[in-house]
Amino acid sequence: MALKFDRDPQTVTFTNGDVRLAGALFEPEGKGPFPAVVLIHGSGPQKFDQPAFIVRTNAFLKAGFAVLAYDKRGSGNSTGELEISDYNDLARDAAAAVAFLRTKPEITPSKIGFLGRGEGGWVSVLAASHDPKIAFVIMSSGCAIGPLEETLYETRRALRDSGVSPDRVEQAAKFKMALWEFDRRVAAGGGG
Repeated sequence: MALKFDRDPQTVTFTNGDVRLAGALFEPEGKGPFPAVVLIHGSGPQKFDQPAFIVRTNAFLKAGFAVLAYDKRGSGNSTGELEISDYNDLARDAAAAVAFLRTKPEITPSKIGFLGRGEGGWVSVLAASHDPKIAFVIMSSGCAIGPLEETLYETRRALRDSGVSPDRVEQAAKFKMALWEFDRRVAAGGGG
């Protein structure tokens, strides 16, 4: 049996600059205004109706929360180019979702938070760091360290598990760090 949302969605769109984000707003039973949560995607292309979001939406609805879930930029009905976007772009998308919710009379503006799944844990914390009025951040399958540290850990672990010598493991980690530094310089406009 396929998972389905417990409530009918209200189709919504909102913008972050030139990017149009499309998704759904779900309201719990009863009379608002309601607290709300914005669901933030994991890595890669993601749509608002993925199974993990359906399960979490239904749980929040039962707890009396409204839920905003949207297609990640460049996915589903949302515009933008995910391949050239960074965490700041994604955090601004999440902030645009909050700004949209704050215009809705059925939402309590002071009780809006994020649930970040996987990569969304980093994105939600980044978005919340720019908005002191965010009421909460929930990290679901999130990582408590930064992306570089997580990547280096995973690289070292995978190579060790494959039987690679300790010297080669550290060479690979140094190479990965050099690639990250190169990417940071290019992204900052400093060239390669």
